[in-house]
Amino acid sequence: MTHDAPTPKAKYLTERSVFGLECLLFVRRLTDEQMQRLLYAGKETGTKTAEAMRQVRRRWTALQLVEASYLDATLETLVLAHTNKGFVESFRRCYPERVYPPARTRVAPETMRHQLELAELFVSIATARARRWQDVRDCVASFHWSSFDIDVRIAQREEDVDGRVHERATVPDAVLTTHAHRFLIEVERSTKTLDRVVQEKARPYNAIFSTASVRGNKTPYQQKFADARSPVIVFAVSSSERAANLKRLLHGDLRVPAFFVGDRKEVAAFLRGHIDREPTPAASSEPEFLRLARESIDYSVATRKMSPAAAQIDLLRALAQVAFPPSEAADRLRALDFLKRAASKG
Repeated sequence: MTHDAPTPKAKYLTERSVFGLECLLFVRRLTDEQMQRLLYAGKETGTKTAEAMRQVRRRWTALQLVEASYLDATLETLVLAHTNKGFVESFRRCYPERVYPPARTRVAPETMRHQLELAELFVSIATARARRWQDVRDCVASFHWSSFDIDVRIAQREEDVDGRVHERATVPDAVLTTHAHRFLIEVERSTKTLDRVVQEKARPYNAIFSTASVRGNKTPYQQKFADARSPVIVFAVSSSERAANLKRLLHGDLRVPAFFVGDRKEVAAFLRGHIDREPTPAASSEPEFLRLARESIDYSVATRKMSPAAAQIDLLRALAQVAFPPSEAADRLRALDFLKRAASKG
């Protein structure tokens, strides 16, 4: 069941909207509530914020970038996902040098619930202590998050007692990379017994760090990730009690460089702590006036509020040519030209 009629006529996206699409690309699916926390961090949840989120959602829908549907028949949880068009455009924007993988626009309900649990971890990390949406954007820019199978799949070869070689792969739910660490994340569902979790996870992770699987003096993990970042396996479970029991079981069976087990909140705090402590790439040298110019242009075009009209529009046209990349500036310039013609007629 879809949601929201495509009503807005605008053909451009604000920086906030583009950031929302990027987050959706990273985690594949977000509930409407999760997206609102990302885009309107620091604002009180209320009628105005909900209406602002609806306007963003409608614009995405009008541009055929995002589809919205309910998680189940209760009609309580609205889930946002890229359309094929939206996925391709967002992927090209974020990873212009890469060939995009196939988009998974249809998944089983249980898979969707699992994706949303993983998305909740991402949102909790990104929005911690944020006072505005730009704080969330800055946090997300300080780490790399991937849940694409091609990015997180770690292949290994195993030889059985008869000498036959079998190709296997360990696929974390997501990988979060910081300056010094790489966190291989598993979000475990409470429907699994702890013994089953240990059975399904310990052997594959032991294998990718095992010298028995070495080819060319590199373990499967080292073949996949050829850098000096320290690997940490992270298990996020539903409660602190379950986390304590799983940690006790894993201590005897999991042979990896380091691991962390906690409930969802503990894992989010653990990962955010590393992100905050570790050095980040040098901040952009972009002047602050360019960011303010982009926000002013987008606001003016969206609301059609100009005063004094002609002088302000000429200034915004000049700023648009330096504040936006050429491909993004063109739409703004056309919109500003339209506003200038309308102002001259008035």
